[in-house]
Amino acid sequence: SQGLCGPYCSMQLGDAGAEIIKVEPPEGDSSRMMGPPFIGDESAVYLALNRNKKSVVLDILKEEGKDILAKLIKDADVFIEDLGPGEPEKLGIGYDQLKRINPKLIYCAISAFGEKGPMANQPGSELVVQAMADYTNSLGTIGKPPVRLGTDVANANTAVFAFQAIVAALLHRERTGQAQRGHLVVWTECED
Repeated sequence: SQGLCGPYCSMQLGDAGAEIIKVEPPEGDSSRMMGPPFIGDESAVYLALNRNKKSVVLDILKEEGKDILAKLIKDADVFIEDLGPGEPEKLGIGYDQLKRINPKLIYCAISAFGEKGPMANQPGSELVVQAMADYTNSLGTIGKPPVRLGTDVANANTAVFAFQAIVAALLHRERTGQAQRGHLVVWTECED
């Protein structure tokens, strides 16, 4: 996972004592460029979200990268991704594909609008979710443009819920021996 949501979730797991191995694409996590502020050449956001983690750069489009990832998955307890519906399967890292490597794997998928429904394949961002939730309309002055909430509340809340879901899934696995796949959604739209 990249950006804020997934890395914040895994940061909480690391803070709780888990060994975290962050897999970054060859170009690096997108949060490496978030700033200012920067500490030297490093984004303060990236440094804050990725404390307590080991990091490896893998090109999972290449066979060597897929092989290394498979070795990591074999011994992993949890896998977190935020690629969007259908994308992990195209890359060979969907839940059904990874549970063949590790049947006890807890798999956490995070997406903006879920896996089903009219918006499932739409890209999302913090600002889009804030606008859809009417946060931006609730701030500022009447008659003036909407105002963005300063904090990334949708990403942060989703990360906290993902952390809780993973811990619950680990407890479930400890009690029953069964792995689980969960999908955390930043925004869901009610259907009639």
